Formats: sequence, C-alpha cells, structure tokens
Amino acid sequence: MDDQEIGIRILELDGPVTSESLVRAFTWAQWAPTHQALYYIHYRRTQASVEGEPKEEELSPTLSCLQFHDDTPHETVLNIPLNLPQLPRSGGILCGVYEDDPVPLRVHDCSLDLQVVSDSKGVVCICHHYLYQPVKPPVQAEGGDMSNTVHFAYSVTLLHHGCVIHCVVPGIPWSDARTMKPTFVLHGDQHMLVYAPGLFTHLLDIGLSHEPCCHILTSPHLPGMPSHITHLVPLFQTGNNVTTVDLPSLDLVSLAATTAHLVDTFRSDNSLGNRLAILHYFLVHQGDFETVGEVTGQ
Repeated sequence: MDDQEIGIRILELDGPVTSESLVRAFTWAQWAPTHQALYYIHYRRTQASVEGEPKEEELSPTLSCLQFHDDTPHETVLNIPLNLPQLPRSGGILCGVYEDDPVPLRVHDCSLDLQVVSDSKGVVCICHHYLYQPVKPPVQAEGGDMSNTVHFAYSVTLLHHGCVIHCVVPGIPWSDARTMKPTFVLHGDQHMLVYAPGLFTHLLDIGLSHEPCCHILTSPHLPGMPSHITHLVPLFQTGNNVTTVDLPSLDLVSLAATTAHLVDTFRSDNSLGNRLAILHYFLVHQGDFETVGEVTGQ
C-alpha cells in the first residue's frame, strides 16, 4: 500500500477544514481512540554490514506511534524494528489489497492481521495472527490428508517486558482456518485473553508485576458462547467482562474467563503446569483463597 497516505483533518470553528499529511507510505495502521495514539508500520532504510564487505542499505519494517495532545503538537513516542513471520523485509506487499476494519479502526494490507493492545499503565502488546504450512509436513495418521491443512499461529510481543509469546496449533483444515481469527483483549490488569473459536481459550499472564509465566489453557467452549462464532472483536469492557461483536453475524457476545470456568478446567485437566497456573491466578492475582480451598479440597 505504498500509495496510501495517513492524514488528519483539523476542524476549526471559525475557519475552513484543513489537513496535514502524517505518513506517506505504510503497510498497516491502527487508531487507538482511548489513548489518542496512531500506530503504523512503515519501512525505514537501515545499513546491513558483513565483515570485510561494504555496507548495504536495506528496508526494514518498523512500528511507530504518534501521540496526539489537546494543547501541544503530536509527537513520535515509539520507533521499533519488527521481525514478524510473513512480514517482508524488503518493503514488498504480500497481498496488495487494501482493507479497512472498523473495530479496531485499522487500515492495512490484507495479508497482515495485526493489532496493538495497550492500557494506560504501560502495557503494550503487538498481537499478530498468521497461517502457514510447514516446510516438512507432519507425520500423518493413516487415511488422513494433510494437504489441505495449515498451522494456526499467533504471537504476542510484550514491549513492556521485551519478550514474545508464541502459540502454534497444527493440522487445522484450511476451510476452517481461513475464517477463524483470534480475539486479543486485556483481562483485568495482569492478563490477556486470547480466544480462538473452536480451538482454545488462553489466559496469558502479561502484567507488569513479574515476568510472563503461568499461562492458562482452557476450552474454547466458554459459558454462553454461541457455536457459530468465528470472529469476535471487543467493543467495551467492564472489569473482566468484555462485550464483543461477531463481525459475520453482528451478534453481541460476552467474553470472559469466569471463576467457574477456571475451576472446571482445574478439575478436568491432568496437566500439572496448567493446574499450577490456575492456582497462581487465584492466589497471586485474585487473592481468592476461598476458591483455592475449594479446588484443593481444603
């Protein structure tokens, strides 16, 4: 989308509408209305050097952020290089089709499913979803067909911790994977809920208080979740409960990892790591000693 341009129109009560060009070429952009910030991905020239050879310039994808203020000019508050799967380093476009998403408000090349999730306390997460086929197909059970399956993957780059969380689910039929998109939403002050319809619900421990750990995996069948859901986007949040809309059907859906759901997961899951992560959630983050006593039989 090199021919696209980001601009802002300034409305003056006593004068005409004026405009200002902010970014002339970009691959992806997202407006964060709550924080009055504009995130965008563009390509910057960097010098790549190999010992004994002259330096060569190359284009490198960069995530930048413009912060807007009421009484002062906007300023650039973020400039970081990106190293994401399927994001070309040369500035080439994988898809070349312009897409405009209303929620969250994004403008991007259709090959790049990415969004920034942040809060006012300093949590900044770059959430990237992508599909791919492995170079070497996985070992296939007799009678199966892997030719029409892909890996469903996502990564969450935690800028406030300087690390990346990866998740890959192999062997998803292409007909299903192409219509499913994960939902990324903050769950309280210390967690991010990642919901992939029909696949999983993840509760990622991403808070500022300690290094990311004790991530929780639960069933995708959350209480009250309709079976036809394929793409939820958050509208507004009250505590740990998020009201979302399923874009294909426009149905409003409540999205939350409830205490009852986590208790059921603890009792039905044989994974020691997952059970410890749930205990960590109730003890360290919720201070819910009553529930801990309930699930441990104390």
